[in-house]
Amino acid sequence: MQLFNSIFSRKARSGLIITTLFLSVLLAAGSCKADFNVALEDYLSAVAGGKVIAVRIDDTRVEYGTPVDFSYQKIGSSSDPTALTIENIGQIDMTVSAILVDMMGIAGTPYSLNMGDLELPLTLQPGESSSFEVVFNPTVIGPISGGGHEELLNAAITIASNDAEYSAFSIPLTGTGALGEIAVYQSSTEYTNNGDPYLFDVTAAGSNTAALDFALKNTGNVDLAINGFSVDNTDAAFDIVHSISSGLVIAAGESLIFSVAFDPDVDGGFPLTFTILSDDKDESTFEFNLRGATNIPHWLDDVAFWLDAEKILPAHLESGHVTKWIDVSGRGFDAESFNPGGVTVDERLLPEYIASGSGIGGKASVRFVNDDGLGDEGDLLYISSQVLDTVQGLSFFVVLQPGVIDASTTGMYLTGNATGSSLSPYFRVYTTYFFNRFMGMTYTSNSATGVPIDLKVPVSGKKYLITNIFDNETSVIEDRHRNFVNGTDMNSISIINEPTGIRIPNLYIGNYYSIHSRYGFDGDIAEILIFSKSLTDAEVDLVHTYLNDKYAIY
Repeated sequence: MQLFNSIFSRKARSGLIITTLFLSVLLAAGSCKADFNVALEDYLSAVAGGKVIAVRIDDTRVEYGTPVDFSYQKIGSSSDPTALTIENIGQIDMTVSAILVDMMGIAGTPYSLNMGDLELPLTLQPGESSSFEVVFNPTVIGPISGGGHEELLNAAITIASNDAEYSAFSIPLTGTGALGEIAVYQSSTEYTNNGDPYLFDVTAAGSNTAALDFALKNTGNVDLAINGFSVDNTDAAFDIVHSISSGLVIAAGESLIFSVAFDPDVDGGFPLTFTILSDDKDESTFEFNLRGATNIPHWLDDVAFWLDAEKILPAHLESGHVTKWIDVSGRGFDAESFNPGGVTVDERLLPEYIASGSGIGGKASVRFVNDDGLGDEGDLLYISSQVLDTVQGLSFFVVLQPGVIDASTTGMYLTGNATGSSLSPYFRVYTTYFFNRFMGMTYTSNSATGVPIDLKVPVSGKKYLITNIFDNETSVIEDRHRNFVNGTDMNSISIINEPTGIRIPNLYIGNYYSIHSRYGFDGDIAEILIFSKSLTDAEVDLVHTYLNDKYAIY
């Protein structure tokens, strides 16, 4: 064996012949075949055949065709250099004539070479080596699966030399251009960009919720850079603790926790919006919405019109009569006298204010009186502004208590003009039944089946919650209208015509004041709620619960 090593160490070409001859003799004789493993046999065979090139990264050999993966790299940044070492493992001089990067994809030049001191052509004697560096600097997201772009950021290094086996030694390069991905979570629930808001529990004015933690998370594979941040907390109804700021970097997979508590000082519904700017490719501007409210209607949002007798101000009373009923939705659709030029409250058709403790359910209410029994001079409040225009859904709720029911034509409490239908939406309390005509659909309670008689036939002095839901977006006409009396579904509807939208240019409450009108309502109204959308069954249940708890209706 010592003789073999001595012969093998010679660098002359004659040494290769002697080594090969000696190896052949040994193998033929079988005297020490067991001392040579397969790898050594392959190595010696390759060297004998003229193989000279080997490539390694640190101490790891890189085989021909084996990819070098740069993994994820942030767009616009450069990876740490990867040093590739070319080594002459042969017994003859190796000449490297070229080192090239073959861009196989369509994404520009995401790989660059730093040759350092290496100059081409390069000659390496047996046992010598030289190194160069490869850097991955992607400018686009990739690779993209499908569509023929799987190799978007792929490339290959080709080393041209006099190697007998691989005169063009190829090393594939792979990498993924990436950016951080922004997301907001509350516990395990993700909230999308400008999507449905997080809803705090209904909280009374002057109270507050416990602080709730939210996570601003980077779900991407590289750092996420925050470029800007703002909070719209106009009503100051939320307490916020955060450390989000421009210049912040969130590492891949990491989160930044911020907390929010709902702390309203006054009644109402309050939005909160976080606007976060980042280098997320798809969502560079991310809006996270939250909402809090002091009651169910504001919590549901989309309140278009809301009268609550409990909110009537002393300044809007005259001799115990209501001159203005404030719209507490915040949209400014206040109900006022239809005849403000009248001298007396009767001439001005003003309804009476029933103070809290004496009205419906022990709350305040507004009492409309049908003076002559025919409705010609019944009390009336009027909203002249356009409350709704071309919406595809509408929901309204009214809490009322009929007084005198003395004629079959008595009882319009609410009416309005509408577009897309030859009929106006209104509701009447007849002697023998409730009658509702709403956006081209007619409902009469006396034809409803399976419900108590006092829900079909109005009873003087009984509290009622009347609900009408209209959905113009459903394709089934019969499903477009739902009507409830005291939470019970009144299941009888006939379709007169099909409206194309909803527009209510004005509203009359208590009466419909026009020539030959005989639709005056006699009784109390405590609350009217109109939403500019078709509420879901679950949302309807929430409003029913809110109103029933408030007025103890059923």
